[in-house]
Amino acid sequence: ERVEEREAMTPRALKKQRSKEKLDSQERTVFVGNCPGGTTKKSLRQHFRKFGNISSIRFRSVSLLTPQANTKDHFRRISVLSGEIDQSKPKNAYIVFENDDSAERCLAECRGLLTLKLELTGKEEDSDEEKEENDEEEPEESGDGKNIRECVVQVDSAAATKFGSEQSIFVGNIPFECSDDQLRTHFENCGQVSAVRIVRDPATRLGKGFGYVMFADGTGVRSALGLNGSMLNNRPLRVRRVAKKNPKTTAKDIANKSNSKGQQRQHKGGLSKGGKGGKGGFKGTKRPVHEKKPK
Repeated sequence: ERVEEREAMTPRALKKQRSKEKLDSQERTVFVGNCPGGTTKKSLRQHFRKFGNISSIRFRSVSLLTPQANTKDHFRRISVLSGEIDQSKPKNAYIVFENDDSAERCLAECRGLLTLKLELTGKEEDSDEEKEENDEEEPEESGDGKNIRECVVQVDSAAATKFGSEQSIFVGNIPFECSDDQLRTHFENCGQVSAVRIVRDPATRLGKGFGYVMFADGTGVRSALGLNGSMLNNRPLRVRRVAKKNPKTTAKDIANKSNSKGQQRQHKGGLSKGGKGGKGGFKGTKRPVHEKKPK
């Protein structure tokens, strides 16, 4: 019935419907970043199920043993299914709850950096097509004989975290192999760290040499600026306050600016230089010639 409704929609209405569904799903989704490479969906489910029923858990930013496979979607899928995963590098998870209230409760309690004990495995679970198990049928298991690791993850809404100028710093010259944990540890004495982001290459998952650190308040920013030039893995860091973004220029602004310049040219072309006028302006009038009286 739902498929028939979609087929009856115009392309514009279908696009609008998909955007609405995506927004609805995003409001129910919680982002969990910096998970160890071997984190299982089951361990995440056991930690976050207390906030409500979970529809699905998906992993993203998974590092592969063959970097070239990251450039094509079908190569990535083959590598993931065959288990060619680099478990030494972290990955991100997206937890989709069944309703908005569950996601709001989760963010109210866990937003920011959270220390968890997660069960790790050497085998990567399959991706989105995996059928999610019912929460009630999944028993709690003890950590005896299992690979349990304590780690710090970043919990936030699915929408991108905004590193504003008031509470965030820009960090340059970061070592390429640096992890989010190492960068967080370097600045944790400056104040409470709320979020860390190292910009990474999508293929190799190596850092591009710069990133951002967000603090709970501006005091942490002022303290962190004092670490400009400090060493991290034998590299001096460049620490700056995040620059304020200029508002976007609209077509209306460009048109107003063009009209303003045109008016300025007209004024410049007026009675300048002794009435002779400027370029394209008013040239003025000639002096009247007085006729000589006959003698």
